[in-house]
Amino acid sequence: MNDDGNIVSDAHNLVTFDFGREGKITGVAGGHPLSHEDHKSNGRWGYNGKCLVLMQSTGQPGQIRSTTTSSGFAPSSLSLISLTKREDKTPIF
Repeated sequence: MNDDGNIVSDAHNLVTFDFGREGKITGVAGGHPLSHEDHKSNGRWGYNGKCLVLMQSTGQPGQIRSTTTSSGFAPSSLSLISLTKREDKTPIF
């Protein structure tokens, strides 16, 4: 996003992701149809202003802090809560 909070649809910046020890990256994608980048790395070149990261808990309950960085932009953080594994498989909607 730019300083006004608008998505920059033509941005192609390298975006890096960090989940600390509590989370692990299971995949990243940028959407570019010709990209040969590693889908398990901690970063991805954005495509048309977007990229995607998939994260999985390491199995330990507690807080997972996600930090996303890219050159020229302020870092962005998000905190998630990881719960213990449930043996009961019924949905908890």
